[in-house]
Amino acid sequence: MKILYIRKQERGPLLKRNLRKIRDSFYWHNRVGFFCASLRTQADVTRKSLKDIQSYSNHEFNSFDAVIFNYECNFRKVGDPLKTVSSAVKKLKYRLKDVPIILLLSSPNAKLVPTNKNMNLFDLVFRREHFKDLDRYDLSFENKEKLRTTVLSCPLIPANILNVNRINPADYGFKNPAKYFQNDVFFLGQETSRTQMRANIVEEILCSNINFTGGIHSDVRNPDRNISPKLLAKRISQNKFYKKTRYSKINLALEGYGQFTYRHWECWALSSFMISSPSITEVKLPFEALDGKHYVTFENKRDLIEKIRYYLKNPDKRNDIIINGRQLFEREYNFKKHGQYITTAIEEIL
Repeated sequence: MKILYIRKQERGPLLKRNLRKIRDSFYWHNRVGFFCASLRTQADVTRKSLKDIQSYSNHEFNSFDAVIFNYECNFRKVGDPLKTVSSAVKKLKYRLKDVPIILLLSSPNAKLVPTNKNMNLFDLVFRREHFKDLDRYDLSFENKEKLRTTVLSCPLIPANILNVNRINPADYGFKNPAKYFQNDVFFLGQETSRTQMRANIVEEILCSNINFTGGIHSDVRNPDRNISPKLLAKRISQNKFYKKTRYSKINLALEGYGQFTYRHWECWALSSFMISSPSITEVKLPFEALDGKHYVTFENKRDLIEKIRYYLKNPDKRNDIIINGRQLFEREYNFKKHGQYITTAIEEIL
């Protein structure tokens, strides 16, 4: 299968844009890393910018089995990325008329999908962790049927263009729970919510006299958010962060810009126990992850404190969930398996 992939349009100063372009053409990471690496294991992928393909003829487009547009491929200067990618596709539509057109939508906001009108431009939409309940989208039945799910990448797995066909993610992290611990409860992250949900939860834990390490560090996107000084914590290196995660009895996987976060993958990979925001149960993953089996959720702050205290007293219960989570990671963080899922979905529309 031959795929033309229209990559994200980088923003910022010229030097940084070029450095990101080089990095992203070699090393697969962040929101689209798992998708792109997986696709590469099953298909011959040509990466181009939107500018690169402006001169393509109908014959050149027809040399590919499908064209995938990153939803941020036309977003460097102005506008809403879903509107600008739709605008770009409309301008190319007459030359793409014989080729399936696919959208890769990697926004963490599960609410975000194209309008009905713009969904009509695409034959398939891979949406990172869309809602399980498709009726939450104001789309026609036909357009809801176009939605397929994908998932963000795990930062522990160094997949790149040279190793993607031989790297085994199961070789990374830890296969078994830790035998000793340095902390009871750990969370470290930026405040991503206007309601300061993460800060409020950290404050509640501190007021409950639970042995907690971590806190809230500054949000580069929202540096003006007013966080209480007693909740602030400095950023630490990735290696130190993973050690804290590994050697904490309980980790918090709190909703960020999206319901499913890097933290979920990291805890599963590191064989670490986590209590997650309940919103993870609202979104569809490319695999089945169950509350009470692979992670534990909480309903509110009071419920969170009760569950923290319960699982601190019940290490065997924690270990059962840790083992299930690690098994899920080894089974599902599989580039070839997800690549087959992607290409099978594409084959169905050819």
